[in-house]
Amino acid sequence: MPSIDELESYFGDNHEIMYLREKREVFYEDGKKEDVDIYVYKKDIKNEPHIYIATGDWRVFLLNR
Repeated sequence: MPSIDELESYFGDNHEIMYLREKREVFYEDGKKEDVDIYVYKKDIKNEPHIYIATGDWRVFLLNR
């Protein structure tokens, strides 16, 4: 994961980083499941300005904007 860590500016779980890396179980359409690493934003953003992306696909959202 070093290249993804670098892309996300993740250099370990300390107070200076924006994200935490956590293991989460994901489920595939074929019924398989797997533990994967995900990045979780550390701050509570409920009261921050945000954009709802109905599809959850940021790239598609930007292309259709």
